[in-house]
Amino acid sequence: MLKTPIKLVDSSSLNRLSNSVNIASDMRIAVNDGYILKVKQQGVEVSGGNDPYDTEAYMKVQKMAGSLSTLLRNACGNMHTVAYSQEEYARWTEGVSDVMGYLGIDYSFYR
Repeated sequence: MLKTPIKLVDSSSLNRLSNSVNIASDMRIAVNDGYILKVKQQGVEVSGGNDPYDTEAYMKVQKMAGSLSTLLRNACGNMHTVAYSQEEYARWTEGVSDVMGYLGIDYSFYR
C-alpha cells in the first residue's frame, strides 16, 4: 500500500463540453450496481452495492477503484508506472475507461 497522499485539486469539476474532469478529495462517483467510488488522498474507497452476493459487480468496481487510484497517483507524480505487462495495462485502461464513462468523459481519445 502506498502511504504518500495523492495531491488532488481543491474542488471537483466536470465539464462534458470540454471533456474534462478535476478530481478532488471526497468526490463521489456513482458506478455500476449501486456502488460508489469515493476519492480520498490515500486512494479510492468502494461503498454501497445493490447485491452483496454479486461478486462479478464487486470485482468490476474494485478494478475501477484501483485503476482510478493508479491514474491519480501517476498524475500527481507519486507513481511512475501503471502496469508491468500488456495484460495488466489492458486491465488498467479498461478500468479507467469505465470510470470516465460513468462521469460522461470520452476516454477513447487518450488510448
